[in-house]
Amino acid sequence: MAAGDAPKITAALIERGMPADRPVAVVRSASLAEEECRVGPLRDLATLASGNGGGPATIVIGEVLRERAIAAARPFLFASASGR
Repeated sequence: MAAGDAPKITAALIERGMPADRPVAVVRSASLAEEECRVGPLRDLATLASGNGGGPATIVIGEVLRERAIAAARPFLFASASGR
């Protein structure tokens, strides 16, 4: 996906009824040391993709990204619950 396609992708999805606040992620260089993952709402997809430099990336869309945020916070939640 080129960063220049993100505005068209966003418009098409919202036009077809996808909520503008649906979580999205743009993942560049997945599984490599220089992997970069930018997460935000669908309405910000163009901005998230613009930091990609126009190169290939994978777009992930959906509620699974909320689970990712919860999983990332889980160690902190358990640490504070145990008093650490």
